[in-house]
Amino acid sequence: MRKFFHVFSFYFRESFLSKKSLITSGILFLVVFGIFAFNHFTSDKDKNKDKDKLAIVMDSATYIVQEEGLNKILPSAQIRIEKKEQLEKLHKQVEEGKLDGLFYVKEKNGVPEVTYMYNGFSSQETSTIIANYLKQQYTQVILSKHKVPSDVAQQLQTDISVKEEAIKDRASSFGIAYVFIFVLYMFIIAFGNTIAMNIASEKSSRVMEIMLSKVKPLYMMYAKILAVVTTALLQIAILACGVLVPVLIGWVDLDNASLFGLPIDFAKLDVKVISLFIVFFITGYLLYAMMYAAAGAVVSKTEDLQSVSFPVAILIMAAFFISIKSLSDPNSTIVVISSYVPFFTPMVTFSRVVAGEAGALEISIALSLLLATIFFLNFIASRIYVNGVMSYSDKVKFKDLAKFIKRH
Repeated sequence: MRKFFHVFSFYFRESFLSKKSLITSGILFLVVFGIFAFNHFTSDKDKNKDKDKLAIVMDSATYIVQEEGLNKILPSAQIRIEKKEQLEKLHKQVEEGKLDGLFYVKEKNGVPEVTYMYNGFSSQETSTIIANYLKQQYTQVILSKHKVPSDVAQQLQTDISVKEEAIKDRASSFGIAYVFIFVLYMFIIAFGNTIAMNIASEKSSRVMEIMLSKVKPLYMMYAKILAVVTTALLQIAILACGVLVPVLIGWVDLDNASLFGLPIDFAKLDVKVISLFIVFFITGYLLYAMMYAAAGAVVSKTEDLQSVSFPVAILIMAAFFISIKSLSDPNSTIVVISSYVPFFTPMVTFSRVVAGEAGALEISIALSLLLATIFFLNFIASRIYVNGVMSYSDKVKFKDLAKFIKRH
C-alpha cells in the first residue's frame, strides 16, 4: 500500500501541484470571479443601455399616445413620440441600427392601423402591448360614439389579471442544473483525456517499462485515476470559491441571480443536490476514466489516441445532449430510459434530480446500475491496462482487446 500512495502522490503533484495546473486553477478562479465582478460593476451603468430604442409616429387626429404612460407600461424599452414629418428619417435610423423599432400609426375607417418596422428581430411583447394600448383607446371611442354609460365603459375596460402558480417551476432549476451538467461534462472530457494522454505518453517514451519494474500496473492505473479525480474536485472547489467570494462581498443578488441569461435559483442548492452532484461526479468520472485509461494503454503512439478514444467521447456527448433535453422535458421517454443507462446516468439522472422529477427509488436503481457497471468496467479495463501497456503493436484490433481481457 505504501507504493500505491507514493505513486498517487507523484501523479497528484504532477496533475495539481505542477506550475501549469496551478496557473490553470488561478485562471479558473479569476474567470468565474471576473464574470460576477463584471456583471456587478456594469449592471447599473448599462441599465438603460439594454433597453430597446423605439419611436412611434402618429398619423391620426383621433388617437393619442402619451409618451410617459407608454414608457411606464413598457419599462424594457425607451419610447419617444415623433412627428409624421420625421418618418423617413426614422425609417433610415432603423435601417442603420440606431433604432430598434418604429411604429407608424394611422387610421383606416376609424380603426387604428399599426405598421411595425424593425431591422433583424421583432419584439412580439412590445408590439402586443402597443396594440393593446391603442385597442383600449379604440374601445373608448366606440363606447362614446354609442353613448354607453361611463360606469359600464369603465367595467368593460377592466384588465383581467392572471395569477401564475407553478406546480413545478422548471425555469428556476434550469440555470443551476445547466451549470452543474456543463461543469461535469467539461471536467470528464478534460481529465479523462488527461489520463489517456499521460498513459500513452509514458508508454510511447518507454518510461512505463522502467516504472513497471518497481510498481504493479494496477497500482499505477488506480493511482493515476484517483490523483486526477482529486485534482478535478479541487478545481471544482476553486470554481465554487469564484462564486462564493462575490456572494460574500454582496455583488450577487441571490434572489435575482443569473448567468448568461439563465436564472440561477440558489435555493435549489440544498444538501441533497450538492451531495448527489459529488456522488454523480465521482462515479461518472470513474466510469469514463477507466475507459480512457484502457484507451491510453492500447495505443503505442499518442497520435493514435484520438481514434481509439472517439467512441468514449461519443458516449459523453450523447449523455450531455440528452441531459440538456431533460432540463426542459425531464419526463420524456428517451430521458427516463437514458437515466437508467449507466453511461448517461451521471448527467441525465442528476438533471432530473434538480428538476424534482427523480425520486429516491429511481436514484437508487440508477446508482446501483452505475456502480455495477463501474465494477464490471474495472475488471475489463484493468485486464486491458495490465496487458496493453506492454504491447507495442501498431494497431490494436478488437480481437487483440479480447486477448487482453482473457489473459491473466
